[in-house]
Amino acid sequence: VGGKILDGLFKEFTSMGFLSILLFLGIQSGMVDRTAIWLGLDYDHDNPVSETFEMVHVMIFMLLLVMLIQAMLILKISRGVAMRWQQYEDTRAFGLPMSSLESR
Repeated sequence: VGGKILDGLFKEFTSMGFLSILLFLGIQSGMVDRTAIWLGLDYDHDNPVSETFEMVHVMIFMLLLVMLIQAMLILKISRGVAMRWQQYEDTRAFGLPMSSLESR
């Protein structure tokens, strides 16, 4: 179970990281600003398109943090459930107390 969760998390981190690096490169290279000017969105002060991309970059990072926390919680809960069921499977079928239904 843990391996599948970590494998899925790794795939998500890879795709989110790829999108994040593309946004970062687009902002830092000035491509976003040039594209905004080409589209006729020329501003004298900070470009709102560039600021929006930076906000998306931060949101992707926050989403990754939430996914990491969720994956850790799911892994912890699933391991606890697996250990509990393993304990149930390891218990004897016939109990020691005389009041037990299995001992009759």
